[in-house]
Amino acid sequence: VGIRKCSTPSALPKSTFTLTLILDNNQPTWSQKWIAQLRSSPSLVRFAPSLMYIATTRSDTNAVTLYSTTSGKQIQAIPHPRPVIRLNWRHSSDNLILYTVTSDSTLRVFFPVLDSPQHLQLHASIDLFAASIPTPDPRPSTVFVVDREVIGRAFDNISAEQDNARTRRIQEIKQEGWDLFLRVLGDGSVVVTALANVDRKPPTLLKQFTLQQSPPSTLPEAPSFLYSIVTLVTSSPLASYELSPAAFFDAQQDGLKLLVTGPKRMPDENSEIERFIRTPEGEGLGIIRKNGNGQVWKVTDDGLELVQTTKSDLIVLNKGCEFEEYDTEKQMLGDVKLPKVTSFFTMPDGPGHESIIGITDDLSVAHIRGKGRDRRVVCEPLPMVERPAIILPVDPMAWGLHHPWAEHDVLLSVSQAGELAFWIPEDSVVSGAVNGNSKRKPAWRCTGTVKTGRTSIKTARCSSAKKTALVVSIPEGDELTIWDSKESEFASGMEYQGIFSEPIRDLDWTSTPDMQSILAVGFDHHVDLLCQQRMTYFGSWNQRQHL
Repeated sequence: VGIRKCSTPSALPKSTFTLTLILDNNQPTWSQKWIAQLRSSPSLVRFAPSLMYIATTRSDTNAVTLYSTTSGKQIQAIPHPRPVIRLNWRHSSDNLILYTVTSDSTLRVFFPVLDSPQHLQLHASIDLFAASIPTPDPRPSTVFVVDREVIGRAFDNISAEQDNARTRRIQEIKQEGWDLFLRVLGDGSVVVTALANVDRKPPTLLKQFTLQQSPPSTLPEAPSFLYSIVTLVTSSPLASYELSPAAFFDAQQDGLKLLVTGPKRMPDENSEIERFIRTPEGEGLGIIRKNGNGQVWKVTDDGLELVQTTKSDLIVLNKGCEFEEYDTEKQMLGDVKLPKVTSFFTMPDGPGHESIIGITDDLSVAHIRGKGRDRRVVCEPLPMVERPAIILPVDPMAWGLHHPWAEHDVLLSVSQAGELAFWIPEDSVVSGAVNGNSKRKPAWRCTGTVKTGRTSIKTARCSSAKKTALVVSIPEGDELTIWDSKESEFASGMEYQGIFSEPIRDLDWTSTPDMQSILAVGFDHHVDLLCQQRMTYFGSWNQRQHL
């Protein structure tokens, strides 16, 4: 089953479609069977065990919609009082039994109508109070359906010859064919509920009861997701537990053993990420979220480690071990007043030192050196005849590679006419020396230009290996071109040109140790990797990966 989304609100409605695998000239080929237009994209999609039906939910309605897999015809819309957050078909001979869980952690059981077996009707509803839990915790709880096949295989591994209280409970669950549900309360206790007589007729004989309740803090909190494969996996926080069925279903403390846990859920985790900031060598990372908060991470031997959370824009320094906050409203970087800066990045400034570069809203360049009282700020436009259309930092993909022949550009400017210019900072002597000591301040020197002839550039990225990628919207789609920093009467500097029907959303450069460039081209739902060929007289690129 597939889900098609539209990139603009005014586009056609979203749709769900099914594909079947057929043989076309002895080649396996996916063929579309049907398509259904929807008002919004499905949130959940579940196939029935027989593959005859599909159950879906959408954000614009609380109903669960059933479709025929063969025809795409809507069979039924099952209303719910609250949004449905989980769907589970029951694996059984009668495969049209559906479990749903709504946002208030109420479990509902739907059975086929006797004289119309392709339609479902509600037969049981189990909420927190119906589960016979004494003095339930007032905090939100979550409920999960235990996979009958998974738990059945686990029970089969327990020897039937063992005869004690633990194994007798396991044998009783197997013989009676109970369906099991785990309800995790707000205090971390786990309640195991059983539903009996599911396979018996008529379905009015359904009976639900509580098997056991584990003590508080069995799990750290009520998770949003839980997967049981004998090893129990929860999220969030992401954690895995070794589940011993005999001990767990006998409410013993050793029934669940924590194996490993991931980082705890952070308050801003659900806030959309606006952009990333990285240090030149790639060992420090900053995350800026749309709610205005930020996070600083650094690379350690064990992976990424959170250094600090902030309530403002930030600049990451010293491989992620240090950072500075920028107050966008007051335009203050520490104690220093700056013009309105739209983006910051850092660059090496001698052994053990970094300087900060800021691009202002009027496309001037702020060069910030030193710390505290020794901090110096020079903010000037680039020495160009006309104001540029774009100023961008050069991607520091190869700054960590020590090649004496490679001069690392720091800034790329793009003129209104599409001319690229590459810039590096250098100290210049300032008149007005005192006591014979000359004053020096940072200035910018152009290292080369390339005329591309492109205007209205949508996206641009420049690498420290002196390659520039440009995206321009044309009637046929998005044109992507790659330019070398050198041009002559024999070569225009353009090494690659491609036209893509899908809109290009992002570009990112990286490099191999021998300075061969790789460009990642980001689309809505996939990434293409363009790789530079080995040293040839003419630049050559091809697509190596489609992710």
